[in-house]
Amino acid sequence: MHDLPPQETLDKYRWETRSITRDGMVSFDGVRYGVPWQYSGKEVRVRLCAGYLEICYGEVLLAKHKAQYRSGNVVFLQGQYSGLAERNGVPVPFPCANKRNGAVEVRKLSVYDQLLGGVSHG
Repeated sequence: MHDLPPQETLDKYRWETRSITRDGMVSFDGVRYGVPWQYSGKEVRVRLCAGYLEICYGEVLLAKHKAQYRSGNVVFLQGQYSGLAERNGVPVPFPCANKRNGAVEVRKLSVYDQLLGGVSHG
């Protein structure tokens, strides 16, 4: 019988598959770890390596968290929810793609009256 390889070598091959929740979290050993919200619903690979949890989507490293060993802990990723707003308690993406240098289109109020079917707003 041969000795097992060092722990660092074994860690490189310990990948597990997880799904990212709607709130942008991955569960591993009873702890929830944050990833960027854009990956919610995706399947990722996770591994414990040298005291850190690595979370990858394909070949992209989404997050690297110091491993926690207390079940029930929640570890957020800095900037995890950047670009989200809240509408009626549900997070929604900011409409960043429609912004043009922060400029707002100026329209006559009659445009809105036409949209509302000619309703008068005294």
